[in-house]
Amino acid sequence: MSPARRGPSAWRNRASGFTGHYAPNLYPGTRVRCVSSEEFTNEFNNSIRDGKG
Repeated sequence: MSPARRGPSAWRNRASGFTGHYAPNLYPGTRVRCVSSEEFTNEFNNSIRDGKG
């Protein structure tokens, strides 16, 4: 069954998998972490608040 017929979570998993493999190839030395949406949002907001974003 194609990912289009499996629902949105299948696309989300494929997209995160692509990112995990593509980013280090595009930017050597890059590390990819899997985090929850809550942790991502907190870190993103903190980086903007602290001027790191």
